[in-house]
Amino acid sequence: MINVGPDALEALRQQHRLLAGGTTVRVPESDTGKYKLVTIPSAQPQEPVADGRKKIKDEITRYLDDMVASKRPAKSVRMHCNFLNAFSEASKPCCDEYGRDDVLAFRNRLLEERYRHKYIDTQMNTIITFFKRWLKMPICMEQKDWLETPPTASHLDSTQVPVPPSSHVRLP
Repeated sequence: MINVGPDALEALRQQHRLLAGGTTVRVPESDTGKYKLVTIPSAQPQEPVADGRKKIKDEITRYLDDMVASKRPAKSVRMHCNFLNAFSEASKPCCDEYGRDDVLAFRNRLLEERYRHKYIDTQMNTIITFFKRWLKMPICMEQKDWLETPPTASHLDSTQVPVPPSSHVRLP
């Protein structure tokens, strides 16, 4: 738990520094006498990246950290975290090893687990967006790869909205 104190924004920044790893310490500024928070990176050994290849787990962590820093809602960050970690559970450690076949295999696994089509579509969009916008490695999907989702009431125009039977209509 982080003590909010008089400045909630600074507490949020401290929380982000702690989540990013390392230790946060207070250091006095010589000219003003005030204290500032400085994060000392942890001495965790980083796995070497061969030939400049990016590790999928590292990139997901950076992406989520960027979402937190961009002040995205916590619910969105958790959702992206769950979706991307579930997708990256495959035995492929590097980003450039993933492709359309992996997304389809993930989709099929979710279908076997009997998830709803809309939920699967949301997960696939999250994955495709992560690869396209964050990694700059677009995965090209075909139209037939996407699941058909049944229309909701918001997608129907007024002529298509079903009218309740007269037995359900309230009379004055």
